[in-house]
Amino acid sequence: MFTTSNPKHLAVYENLYYSELFKSINHGKYINGNKIEFMISENEAKQKTDELINIFYKNNNKDVLRMFIDMHQSITLLLIGIWQIQFSSKASAKNKMKKLFEFVKHKVGIYYERELVIALKYFEDTKSVGMLNKINKGGNQEGLLGKIENIAWDFLVPRVIEFQINVNKEKSFFIPLFLSHDKKLKDLIRLFKIKGILLHKETNEFIPISELNTTKFFEEKGLLECLEMLKTDEVIEERSRVRKKNTDNNFEVINNELRKLTQILDNKR
Repeated sequence: MFTTSNPKHLAVYENLYYSELFKSINHGKYINGNKIEFMISENEAKQKTDELINIFYKNNNKDVLRMFIDMHQSITLLLIGIWQIQFSSKASAKNKMKKLFEFVKHKVGIYYERELVIALKYFEDTKSVGMLNKINKGGNQEGLLGKIENIAWDFLVPRVIEFQINVNKEKSFFIPLFLSHDKKLKDLIRLFKIKGILLHKETNEFIPISELNTTKFFEEKGLLECLEMLKTDEVIEERSRVRKKNTDNNFEVINNELRKLTQILDNKR
């Protein structure tokens, strides 16, 4: 349940509250006189925030929140695996990718196409994925998990947009638009451009369609056989068991894999 006595919940509330005030700034007075004047009162901003919190946390939305929380944890785990492989091996990008496929099979359980494409580009040229360069060997690794979780949220941004398009479908056409001053986030989104989304009206399922032919992409890299292995019935069943174990154990695996990554980054054996 939502409670402002929880520091994380309070931070969410404050972000929403100040966003409501920001949205109400009198543009004319700011542009012409460089003065900030809100067109709603603080009480009105609090009321709007309360309404948003109610939407987010009421019972019929809790499943959606749970879905995104679990997805965030799974992507956090996948990112940890990517850095483990990158910094512990001098193998070729192709062989690193084979190790990552195994990590997906035995640790993550979920096949994230977008992140696997980006991972291969990172293994081939680390400079091509600025977002993943935020984690490196050496230095102070204090707060490492928090840094990784923040990066995982950036990977989640496109999926939140795609989900909202489907949930709020009232028209026949959509023009999704995302604005950000974060250059690394924009570069990240451009690494896997979406040209369309398949929407299921009854189940609310959505499937993003990439401009990139991922099958051809992995085939050209000599990795199609490894990719197809992840999609066999036997492996899908195994991945499903791994996924269920992770959610049932509240992703305890993250702490285990994080310790391994910390040792690698600290050059400890």
